Amino acid sequence: MKAHYLNRLLFGSFIFLILFISCKNNNPKITYYKEIKSGRILDQTTFNKMKKVMAQNLNNYNNFKGKTELQTIFKDSVISGDSLIKTFEFEIKLGVKKHRGIYSYVNKRLPELPLTAMDGRKIELSQFKGKPTLINFWFTTCHPCVDEIPVLNKIQRKYKGKVHFISITFNTKDQVTKFLKSHTYDFTKIVGAQNFINLLKIHSFPINVFLDKNGIVKRVENGIPYNMKNGKLVMGTGKQFEKYLNVLL
Repeated sequence: MKAHYLNRLLFGSFIFLILFISCKNNNPKITYYKEIKSGRILDQTTFNKMKKVMAQNLNNYNNFKGKTELQTIFKDSVISGDSLIKTFEFEIKLGVKKHRGIYSYVNKRLPELPLTAMDGRKIELSQFKGKPTLINFWFTTCHPCVDEIPVLNKIQRKYKGKVHFISITFNTKDQVTKFLKSHTYDFTKIVGAQNFINLLKIHSFPINVFLDKNGIVKRVENGIPYNMKNGKLVMGTGKQFEKYLNVLL
């Protein structure tokens, strides 16, 4: 009886050992990371260093310190020999948690409140019905806001006549006028809108709101995502924003 039990125990241990060796041999020994945009293959050390550099760069934007979110998005994994290659891209989100404040207006209309344009005209958002609308909430000393303006201008030129483009800031007319002496911003500019911004509970910038032809909020996004290039953060192309607009046209 004891011999039979011992044989079973030895046989079970042998099977376990075979499975262990098999799994060990089949598992890749080294993990590499392939960056989607550049096609570069990175080892673990370089990958971790890249993430660290990005985090350090993000902390330079003091207005968003503690409110930034760096996401590593893995697209797929491929086994090659004794290596595992993970394809990835970084995505940077700036702002507060979703489903609060401005995010609660998705599938609703924004509240109506008289707003003032740079030329002194009184504006209400309801007058922009009939075409999709992109509203950019920003301010003049917000680094990410300023970084994305050239890309927003490019999108405005591409969709001019098809989409309304509006910018809203709490800055005064004089502050925006001074800003425009060294920057070009092609959106319809609404200034002195602190009450409206407070009503929407917007506490971080930039915020981009996409309205459909009926003035219904369909998307709320933070700034255009940055990309990593040569170890530095650079502004993205805004292609995702164009996709959002194409859906609304």
